Amino acid sequence: MKLKKLVSIGSCFLIILLTVPVSPVKATGIAVTLGTASIAISTAYNSTISFIPTHSLLISITLDYDSNYTDTSFVNTDITLTKPSDTLNPALSINGSVDNVNNFVTFSSIPIVDVTNPFIITFTNSHFLSPSTGGNYTYKIFVDYLSQDPDMGAALQYVGNTNQVKVTAIVKPILTFAIRNTADNAEQATVSGLKTCALGVLDTTAVITCSYRLKVGTNSASGYTVSYISDTNLTNGSYSMTNAAAGSNGSSPASAGTEQYGIILTAGSATVGSVSRGTDFSATTTNVYQITKTSGPNSMISSNGPNAPSGTDTTNTSLVQHRVTIDGATRPGSYAHTLSYTVSASF
Repeated sequence: MKLKKLVSIGSCFLIILLTVPVSPVKATGIAVTLGTASIAISTAYNSTISFIPTHSLLISITLDYDSNYTDTSFVNTDITLTKPSDTLNPALSINGSVDNVNNFVTFSSIPIVDVTNPFIITFTNSHFLSPSTGGNYTYKIFVDYLSQDPDMGAALQYVGNTNQVKVTAIVKPILTFAIRNTADNAEQATVSGLKTCALGVLDTTAVITCSYRLKVGTNSASGYTVSYISDTNLTNGSYSMTNAAAGSNGSSPASAGTEQYGIILTAGSATVGSVSRGTDFSATTTNVYQITKTSGPNSMISSNGPNAPSGTDTTNTSLVQHRVTIDGATRPGSYAHTLSYTVSASF
């Protein structure tokens, strides 16, 4: 009877012990940093993986990698776990145990260590190759301890360029041209489809002028060029007005009573870069220049950068002033002169 009681009491204690819940310490996530986060396809991975465990009582560390990595020549001496010396140990250096079949490496026999500085896994000898197909592949770290669940961490390695987004856009070339009035608040007056610059009735006692603006818009980084071709001189039948001098110096402005025809060219600015005058107009900006060359095109104005004049803009536009004086021998009659402007830009 006594023996039965002892067995019965022992069974009760056993039941009680087996039903007491065990509370293991939960696993902790650890940060994993790849020394080479991006790599080309089929390239030797000679780099590092670093992390910091959360506890010092380690059993083993396992590195798990994707089966797409080429590891057929990957051996234990190609991969090492290292750690700087700490308060508990000298510097740590342990070769891994490579499992080429299951695609992982285990590091064992790890002493008690200080976990305030990182562990570093180093690949050497070019025996471990990135996948031959681009993609985002995961390295996983498992840290086993004596007294708690494993810590876990992971990091992606970007092989090839499948993790990249290429944003594309197209900006169309812009090239616009208008002949505007002097104030650039309207188009130059038009008669029978042609812009006009009316000098009116000429007199030996007055200097007569008319003007307009050349307005170019372009997004060309190389800028633009405005050129002209003339049909004839300022002509009345077979008689032509005396032209201002050709070439870069032009002529000094003639006073009333002296026959002369030409232009005063005031080159504007460019939104980006600068504006220069053509070789026939490049010296004194207040001189009068010949504008009647029938060969060409003849360059008048060039910019070396984009130009984006505003709605009303007397800065980024160029002013052309036609200027005429006559003397007592200038033939009577109706005079005319037609200019054809062209604009070009390189994109």
